[in-house]
Amino acid sequence: MEIKLASHEHSIGYHCLDDETDDKWCEKCTEKICGAAYACVKCELWLHELCAKAIQYLPREITHPLHSHHHLMLDWSGPAAPFTCDLCLKISSGTNYTCCRCPFELDLVCAFASSDDHVARKKRQRSNSERKQTMQHYCHIHPLVLYEYSNEGEHDYNCRWCDKPLTGIFYGCKSCGFFLHEFCSDKIPKTLNHPFHPSHPLRLDFVDATCNACTQWISMSKDFSTAAYGCQICNFNLDFGCAKLLPTLKHESHNHCLTYVGPTFRDLILKYHFQCSSCRELCLDTFYRCVQCDLNLHLKCVPVPPLAKHRYHRHPLLLNQPIREDEIGEYYCDICEKERDPTHEVYNCQKCTYIAHIECVLNQQETSTKQDSSSSPPISMDAKASELKEMEQTKTILVVQVRPVFHKHPLKFCEVTENLGERVCGACRLELSGPGYICQGCLYILHENCAKLPDEIQHPLHPQHHLNLYATSTSPDQNICDKC
Repeated sequence: MEIKLASHEHSIGYHCLDDETDDKWCEKCTEKICGAAYACVKCELWLHELCAKAIQYLPREITHPLHSHHHLMLDWSGPAAPFTCDLCLKISSGTNYTCCRCPFELDLVCAFASSDDHVARKKRQRSNSERKQTMQHYCHIHPLVLYEYSNEGEHDYNCRWCDKPLTGIFYGCKSCGFFLHEFCSDKIPKTLNHPFHPSHPLRLDFVDATCNACTQWISMSKDFSTAAYGCQICNFNLDFGCAKLLPTLKHESHNHCLTYVGPTFRDLILKYHFQCSSCRELCLDTFYRCVQCDLNLHLKCVPVPPLAKHRYHRHPLLLNQPIREDEIGEYYCDICEKERDPTHEVYNCQKCTYIAHIECVLNQQETSTKQDSSSSPPISMDAKASELKEMEQTKTILVVQVRPVFHKHPLKFCEVTENLGERVCGACRLELSGPGYICQGCLYILHENCAKLPDEIQHPLHPQHHLNLYATSTSPDQNICDKC
């Protein structure tokens, strides 16, 4: 039995191969053939039966109306890596049509779309003729080309500024995978005041330096062709992606707000740069990070409890994997009513569709002051007692202080320090009394109040500058107070 391929000059005959004795490989899918196959013995061409029938009627060469100046050739197996169709911008793999003279590729759907589809597309292109077909954006080293997204289904790329799926008209650099919505292209600030570096504004520029947030060399990262934000005075830099990170979680074990680190850091190699400052294990999943102190904490070490209760929702909230509950691509937190990232872990209610940021659930004190109690019903004594009990239970959980300015190891809470002998506090050098924090490895000890000293203060006798907490002196005799 023979069949004729439209893309091959000879007929190909049917064969049945034994997996153990025959060693033939399919020219289309590049996998070993076992069982039914078709082959051209003259050309040593072998195909699985299904692969042969899939390409049976595909012509070797076509002329496409949107690339009419060159012929497009059929490539059975397609490129080694997934490619991007130049017509629909959909990521595809396998059989495609490619131009031998220029880097133009089409998937099979676009290659054989009806003429009506091409006419409609040309009309849309003419209506967009007033727009710039290419633009040199100040944040990317390569020119950005105008595209129109034509797929209504699954999206393959997100806008690099707002992180939302591409729709409608947008600009992009296909070789770098860098795309911007048309309406986002003029929203990217050239100067940024960022909470990671509040002392100076960060300016957008092409730099060859290390990103202070992800610790990766910017020129070696995925943003190597994109400008980064930097402070030349302090040599502080954030790559384009990390500049969008913000500290959100207030926690009593640390003076700075902590930043949720999620999909941005999912590079398997990059993850090994981060070690939890509490348990000393590698941060291989999502974690919280303080960029200023280079402090990292697993969610379990913060701790982020698996089950939480919020005063404005009657059901318990469960810590859950990222949730995409909205088909139109809009995701909001039900506590702060602000947009949330659908790739971040959240608290959600399993009895209803209540979903909230982790920080909005844990920062209950701040939330309660914002959502004033004037509109809330009065709280009964039983409810108040229950709330106080919950607060006490929460305090017993938060027993770890991580303060690199004092000591490099985690410090654990100790209710009584008098029984530790004649020891002094590592900060104030006074004799220990009452509760405190102790390093079990080095026996370094701090009073409870000293462990919570702020990293920075402003003093009326020196108002022109902030005063930073400094704890590296070797002897109390070496400290000289500028006031007394």
